[in-house]
Amino acid sequence: LILIFLLYVTYSQDLHILSNILLAFIGSVLGFFILNFPSPKIFLGDSGSYFLGFNTGIIAVIVYNETNSISPWFYALLFCYPIFELIFTYIRRIFFSRTNPFKSDLFHLHSLIFLFYEKNKIFKKTKYNNSFSSFSILFFLFIIFTLSTFLNSNKYFLILLIFIILTFYCLIYYLLYKREKNSDK
Repeated sequence: LILIFLLYVTYSQDLHILSNILLAFIGSVLGFFILNFPSPKIFLGDSGSYFLGFNTGIIAVIVYNETNSISPWFYALLFCYPIFELIFTYIRRIFFSRTNPFKSDLFHLHSLIFLFYEKNKIFKKTKYNNSFSSFSILFFLFIIFTLSTFLNSNKYFLILLIFIILTFYCLIYYLLYKREKNSDK
């Protein structure tokens, strides 16, 4: 999703070389999604996700340096969800769960949405639950990112959108986590 909105910026700013690079990345990620929907067949892995994340970050920095009309808060908005998810996870594991911050668990937001879908039998075929738990988050972010493109130079509007994402994240996380803990009793 971040790649798509960076493509929008590069295309609207006539940064054709970066647009082509982003199109190549989007094509490879789209191919990966097609192969993995609705049930997974291949795994991106740590190396693949680090490669994709690093290059997306580098391209965002280059795009920011090449454009003067777009607020840096627009780029902060694009990356606020994965950054907040990472920080939130470490804080949760260290201070609340008292577990190793580097050990995986099932208490990420997308995992809690998945468990909610599983337990409530949202989809008849359970293989759809994992895909649609991610799409639920992506749909919300898509709406926010789309709104941000109309006023991408208005820092106060962009800060408000970041606040909405973080508030929504915390609220949904709290409700799903509480529900999951209560169902375990």
